[in-house]
Formats: sequence, structure tokens, C-alpha cells
Amino acid sequence: MKFTTFLSPVYLDALGDDKESREDKLLEIVQQTLWSTTSPQNQERNIIVEFYDLVTIDIYMEAGTRDPETVKDIIFEAFQIFFDPDYVSDIEVEINNEL
Repeated sequence: MKFTTFLSPVYLDALGDDKESREDKLLEIVQQTLWSTTSPQNQERNIIVEFYDLVTIDIYMEAGTRDPETVKDIIFEAFQIFFDPDYVSDIEVEINNEL
């Protein structure tokens, strides 16, 4: 599965100064959230977080047993809770089937 996420630069600035540290933190957020909501045998695997450009992040993973729409919602909620629970218009997550 591939998901494309758009985050405000203001949010990304809070994650660190370099691309690698930002990708690592976003990966940590995604892993903790997805893996805390399912049993180990059903977890999504080989999760990769890569910046496409300054505000676009691609998230790749081997599918677990969840529907892609559910995973998309989980990723959105994880970023919403981490960055700003009261203001969500600067966060967007889409399912990207262009593989």
C-alpha cells in the first residue's frame, strides 16, 4: 500500500532540521499508532516514510489485514493527535494506488 500525506511546513519544522530526522519521527508516529491497534500477526510491515517534496510525504507498507481506508484514517488521526488535535486543515492523507 502507498499513502501520500501532505503536512504543513510549520508542523514539519517541529520534527527537526534535516530530512532524515523528520522521516524517522514520522515513521515512529505511524508505527506506534498502527501497531498499537492490532495484534502482531496482523500488523502492517516494512513501513517506509519518504519525503517527496517539502510538504509531501509518501508512506509505503506491506498491507496487514486492515482495509486501506481504515489505515488512511489511522494515519490521519495519528498525525492530528501528534501535531495539533484542534486544527486539522493542514493535514491530509490519501490512498495512492499508483504503483
